Amino acid sequence: MTGTPKATCAVAPNGAYAPYGFALGYERWTSGGGPEAWLTSVDSLYPNDGRCVTLPLPVSVCDAGRGSEDIYVIRTDPVIDLGLAMHATSGPASVDVNATSFGASTAADAAWINVQVVTTQPVNFVKYQATFSSAPGAEGLLTVYLNIEQIGTLDERFAMAGVNGRTPMLAADLAPGTHILSFRLDQFGGVPSTVSVSSVATGWAGFVPPPCLGDADGSGTVDFTDVLSVLANFGSAGSAGDADHNGLVNFNDVLSVLANFGAACR
Repeated sequence: MTGTPKATCAVAPNGAYAPYGFALGYERWTSGGGPEAWLTSVDSLYPNDGRCVTLPLPVSVCDAGRGSEDIYVIRTDPVIDLGLAMHATSGPASVDVNATSFGASTAADAAWINVQVVTTQPVNFVKYQATFSSAPGAEGLLTVYLNIEQIGTLDERFAMAGVNGRTPMLAADLAPGTHILSFRLDQFGGVPSTVSVSSVATGWAGFVPPPCLGDADGSGTVDFTDVLSVLANFGSAGSAGDADHNGLVNFNDVLSVLANFGAACR
């Protein structure tokens, strides 16, 4: 994963830093809904506050509490503007598209939309919110595809009333490039199905190596150039020159460089 380094950390609503294994750990998740519900909860409760660690990609959640172990990050990309993105549908009678959402309804035939998605970083999940508003007795099935491969479904019979947040994971990282994201709504049982889909976005979640203490310039090694980077950015806030990755460049960063001098980041 590549990109502009960005300082970030998971911060609980009370302002305290949250260590891995508390609310960020899926093994501690007890509210049901599977990994999709857990990812949605973490993403909403622990926003990017720009203070904790520097990672080589934009992320919305990170864990700074596991010492030298890898850290788990979740990067959610901006919501796709469906109105501006190139797309094709089954027809205006069955699919209505606007900037942030689309509505689909079935009669005898399926309703579908194909959207061109351009990614600039690796992706391994797609997230969206779906709300069914069909007449009683409808049995719609919403299926999601990425590059014609099925990645998830939502069965109206078992969907919650109101908004259903879903985050289907991909089997492997999807390389940056142009891809086709598709949604298809089928009906069963003879009653037309209607659904609204919004907040469609891609993202990446997984473990990455922790930031390298003392590496103020992001070169991968701790050497004299890191001392110069600290001095050049002394007193500033941000990632440049921040050798201890706390969001500030001060005398502690000089000490961090000296304490780790000669180290190589993995």
